[in-house]
Amino acid sequence: MTEFFSHLGDRINPIVVKETRQAVNSRLVAGFLLLFLSVQLVVMLLMMTTREMPDQDEIDLRAGRDVFTFVQGILLGTCLILIPAMTGVRLAIERSDVNVDLLFISSLTPRAVLLGKLVAAGALALLIFSACAPFMTFAYVMRGLDVPTIVVVLTADYLAVMTVTMLALFIASVPANRGLRVLLGFFGFVGMCYLGAGLLALTTAFLRGWSSLDMNAWEFWVSCAGLLALILGVNGLLFVWSVALISPAAANRALPVRIYTLGFWLAAAIGFGIWSLYLRRPEPMLGWGLISCVLFSLQFIIAICERDQWGARVARRIPRQLILRMLVFFFYSGAAGGFAFGAFGAAISISGLAIWFAVIPSPLRGLTEQQPVLVLGLVLAYTYCYSLTAAVIRRLLAKSSFPPGYTWVIGVILVGCGCALPYIVRFALFEHSRYGYPDELTFLYLTNPFVMIIEAVRYTETHLLYTIAFLSAWGLTVTMVNLPWFVKQIQKFQPPEVPEAVVGAEGAGE
Repeated sequence: MTEFFSHLGDRINPIVVKETRQAVNSRLVAGFLLLFLSVQLVVMLLMMTTREMPDQDEIDLRAGRDVFTFVQGILLGTCLILIPAMTGVRLAIERSDVNVDLLFISSLTPRAVLLGKLVAAGALALLIFSACAPFMTFAYVMRGLDVPTIVVVLTADYLAVMTVTMLALFIASVPANRGLRVLLGFFGFVGMCYLGAGLLALTTAFLRGWSSLDMNAWEFWVSCAGLLALILGVNGLLFVWSVALISPAAANRALPVRIYTLGFWLAAAIGFGIWSLYLRRPEPMLGWGLISCVLFSLQFIIAICERDQWGARVARRIPRQLILRMLVFFFYSGAAGGFAFGAFGAAISISGLAIWFAVIPSPLRGLTEQQPVLVLGLVLAYTYCYSLTAAVIRRLLAKSSFPPGYTWVIGVILVGCGCALPYIVRFALFEHSRYGYPDELTFLYLTNPFVMIIEAVRYTETHLLYTIAFLSAWGLTVTMVNLPWFVKQIQKFQPPEVPEAVVGAEGAGE
């Protein structure tokens, strides 16, 4: 038995051991845990002493539910603040320019490093959740809720904590200076606050019976399983992105990301398709369309920040067979392959969504078959055009040693100019008495995706025709300008030539 546990200890990820040991020995964690237990004890005593005692013949079914709600709020707030902050800050310190070598001199892979930190954070979360067990057991004894309800609420809380922790790891993995890290951390904190408040409101409504969810129906548990699969899929996407960000630049970082993206996209299509067929309504497929729009819009942005050439480490793995080389071109690291992957995925998604809405018409009034497809298509089209335009400007700045990884900054500047300049031009050159977006001034706002997409939702025919014509011309122009750059990368996507001496030696050995 001793040998078994010794062998098991050797197989455990050393990052898990290190992070867990630091958490257990940390005064911060111990202080938070003691404060957490003290606050829970005070809350329980106050609720018990201030609550009015019911008559002997009556049973107060609200007592346990109210106690559980308070304890759950304290638990969720503590875990959402403590665990993601500790995990993200530690990785950010290791990811800093001073200590970045520590990530690459270790024999552990980037995937093992991130997985170890995530498992350690999950273990710390379970430790804090276990500290709440006595108080939650007491809430159950006071009645007002049952065990399945407690399990569902605690599972939702734990998933929220792990999701925010994974988001913190992703933010910490971004290669940026301290100012950008602080900005990303601020937006992450705001998102965490919204997620925690929303989850607390939903679980409170669920505990108090204000929702129409029936736990006795099988549809409830099937929906919970589908939601769980979607959350795990999003966490997996954040995980592969984080692994790619901390991997060496010479590695084929895009390969696992694009394979996972394709698998997640297909799995989401199957899941939402089954849901849509069961309901005999096309609206569930809008969830898949929205996921596809986000995935491939991000793919466009990521692709323009990738390199145009392949190092020896990646080139050695390029297949020599033409068919295999054509296939893996879409999955290997490289700007052209990434952009082609995003373009094909976006085209298939929009086409599939349009066919689905044509086959299964929507019974809802005001929701036509074209409207959802139109909105998502316009979002992808604007992202495509702005991304390719940023790629052109980046190549023009190549002589100034502009790093390709910051091409997204050019895209953000272009979008900002495209949104602000129409208002400046209208204020300077046209009358100010008319509000809205009249037809004769539509051409001013064609570069503003927010205005034109909102007008498309309202289904203003003139604005829609102008937008489609403008995006078609813009997209065709930037595609033709980038075509030589794209073809050049396809031609360079070749494995290195094997010297004749090596070939002869291999033949002699055989």
